[in-house]
Parts: sequence; structure tokens; C-alpha cells
Amino acid sequence: MLEFSDTLIEFKQRLPLKRASPKKQMAQAVREKMGKVVVNEEFCKGCALCVNVCPQHLLRTAKHVSKTSYRPVELADPESKCTGCGLCALVCPDAAIRVYRDKKVGAKRND
Repeated sequence: MLEFSDTLIEFKQRLPLKRASPKKQMAQAVREKMGKVVVNEEFCKGCALCVNVCPQHLLRTAKHVSKTSYRPVELADPESKCTGCGLCALVCPDAAIRVYRDKKVGAKRND
């Protein structure tokens, strides 16, 4: 039977040896991708975890109240600064957020 520590060691061995720093990863995402966040207001309970984790500070609590009597989160991104990193969707306990990513026009592909 595998213990937790054995599973963790196997997982770490499958990771790439050298990884880019988070700052470089974010810069690359900004250059290459545009993101779109879609919040399902029926599931969002307004906990604001996604608001606190967004590196671009593009999410905010809405002023209106949803059908479920909560203030849902909304995207405040008129300039399309969302990188599509997906952190907001990862921390959402209600799975109310979906993130879509599109390549920017003119971005180079590294195949």
C-alpha cells in the first residue's frame, strides 16, 4: 500500500527539473493570452475569495443581489487585462467561475 509520502515523492519526480519563476510565468501569460471570466450568479455566494486571489485585481463584488439573495462576483475588466490564469476558478468553493483563454492575435506559438 502506498503511503502519502510515497505518492508525493512520485509526483515530485514527474515534475520538470527547471521551472520558470511565477513572475516569468505571469509575464508570459500576459503576452500570449487573453482571458474571459464567466461567473454563474446562481451558484456564486459572494465569498470574495476570487476577488482576493486575482493577480490583476479584475474581480469585484456586484452591487446587485442575485436570485439566491447573494451579491455575486463580477468581472471589472473593460480593457481585457485578464490573463486567463484561472486562479479565481481554482479557489471558488462553489464552482461558479469558468475561465476561457484565447490566444492574442500575433502571438508566437512554441510547438
